[in-house]
Amino acid sequence: MPVDAQGRTIDESFEPTTGLADDFDATIVDAQFGTLEGYTDQQGNPQILAILRLGDASDDLGEFDRVSFSVGRGWKQDLKNPRLLVRDDDRPPKFNKNSMYYRLLERGMQLYPDLPFRASGKAYNLDLWIGTRWHWRREKIEFGPKIEAREHLMPTAFVADLGTAAAKAGSTSAAATPNAAPNSAPNTTPSAEAGDNYLLELQALAIQCDTHQEFLSSVLKNKSLASAVKQAGILASIMDKSERGFWALARQG
Repeated sequence: MPVDAQGRTIDESFEPTTGLADDFDATIVDAQFGTLEGYTDQQGNPQILAILRLGDASDDLGEFDRVSFSVGRGWKQDLKNPRLLVRDDDRPPKFNKNSMYYRLLERGMQLYPDLPFRASGKAYNLDLWIGTRWHWRREKIEFGPKIEAREHLMPTAFVADLGTAAAKAGSTSAAATPNAAPNSAPNTTPSAEAGDNYLLELQALAIQCDTHQEFLSSVLKNKSLASAVKQAGILASIMDKSERGFWALARQG
């Protein structure tokens, strides 16, 4: 909440907005290296970007569903795998510390030290990011005295590691179950390790939370509950914000 010069709290409605997505939780559900129209270097050449698709975000996201990070010079996209980069010179496969993608890597490792050990284990393979969930904010990025600073969406907190399969299921849950009846209950059979009361806790939380985003955030922030959900194999249903998802079904009574 903003405060005035005397330290008094001011309602957030007095703050301006850029109209761009800001201050939300979202999962990286897909990613690839490529180019986008309008993204060029100082010589006018197309820039290679790491393009991350964000999913399961709050309503504040609107139509915005991707964020891109330039990788710097000396790289080219692998023709067989859009998530993989290869060097186009003889230098080691390392990113320039001033590139936006390295800034993303550096931030990710600070917030989630296990990041380098996920999936491919390679910084130049975007499988590294799939299934990780972060809190995102717009920040002013400084590039040095000769380059104008600009705002960029960046992760500011690590929320959860959902795994690549769960992220994919969560982003395509409606399409993944086309033959399910609209009011069919999700699979909620717990594993032996999941605990006895987690379903009751989930149902109470679903009723308490007025939006799916609030429900999902509450589940993921509760480490024991999130662990039980993953062990029970119902994470995709928890992430599903359609009428077939756990949140909607629990609120139907």
